[in-house]
Amino acid sequence: ADILQKKEEGEEAPVTGTPALRGFWLKALRNHPAFEEEIEEWDEPVLEYCSDIIKDLIDPEDSEKGFKFEFRFVENPYFENTVLTKEYSTKEGSPYTGEIEVVEIKSSTIEWKTGKNVTVELTKKKKSGGGAKKAKQANKEKVEPRSSFFRSF
Repeated sequence: ADILQKKEEGEEAPVTGTPALRGFWLKALRNHPAFEEEIEEWDEPVLEYCSDIIKDLIDPEDSEKGFKFEFRFVENPYFENTVLTKEYSTKEGSPYTGEIEVVEIKSSTIEWKTGKNVTVELTKKKKSGGGAKKAKQANKEKVEPRSSFFRSF
């Protein structure tokens, strides 16, 4: 499969996060052991709009305070945010091993556009019996949480 996006004559290429390498960040996350299990099929179209991921220290003067990831997105049909941040506050877990311990995680709140929240799904609940009138009243949509890469924000 050719990962370079090709544009046919007279055809507009969709504007996603990485137009030259369509789906670059999605592929990078899918192939990273820390993220591969968290990405669901319904997350993939959203991650197509990711234009960059930046890792930085919370405090450049003290690397042991923690780090943050900024997931940058181009304008998209899913949410209003252009940056989603995940910040990990850390401390030294063991002076003998030098391992760090995450003590707090702060995340952005995603401003989902109407009907575009991929962390939930609508399910229809039907109750049987009681005649046609009651059946019509019983057909209700219920919002159910589902696993998603974006649930951690």
